[in-house]
Amino acid sequence: MLEKVSRMAEAEIKISILDVTHIDAESVTLAESIEVLTLKKNQTRIPFIIFGTAPEPSISYIVVASISVQNENREKITLYRTTQSIPVFRDRFPDTVMIPLTKIN
Repeated sequence: MLEKVSRMAEAEIKISILDVTHIDAESVTLAESIEVLTLKKNQTRIPFIIFGTAPEPSISYIVVASISVQNENREKITLYRTTQSIPVFRDRFPDTVMIPLTKIN
């Protein structure tokens, strides 16, 4: 979920499922989806589907996301990203997951 986009823009949406079981180690990316979409003016939700292996009860999972665009110099700039842990697969496969994103810059 993000703030209303003020104009149409082509953006890269990256969503990852991470294994964060070991707090003293770097997280491991288990599944990732990267899509390029045209965001419409006033769009606040972006539906997505991500596939991965079946979750194991002994592993702690979180979802992270970011939205990036290219500026006029063709440099990639992150506009929005997750700033909090979004745990998933605690009980079973969720039908939906809301991922709040924070505006960067």
